[in-house]
Amino acid sequence: MFTTSYKNHFHVSPCCWHVGAVQYFIQHTGSDNNTRFLVPVEVMKHQDVARHGKSVPLVKARSDIAQPSYAVTNSMDIEYQVGLI
Repeated sequence: MFTTSYKNHFHVSPCCWHVGAVQYFIQHTGSDNNTRFLVPVEVMKHQDVARHGKSVPLVKARSDIAQPSYAVTNSMDIEYQVGLI
């Protein structure tokens, strides 16, 4: 589970969470000589929370025929390691 932020049409930056499957890790050294670990993640198709508790994520993986969606995030943006049942 990782977080992202974006600017909406009100120029507000809300924080969003996503669940995805980590593909691998990439070590990247920027022009400021700081090393970061970037993570390509296959994002789940449908994401929601359970009615009985907002801390329980409900996700649905893509079907075999659907095009996968990917995101690249900083490893520091990964909030929790979750197991999918």
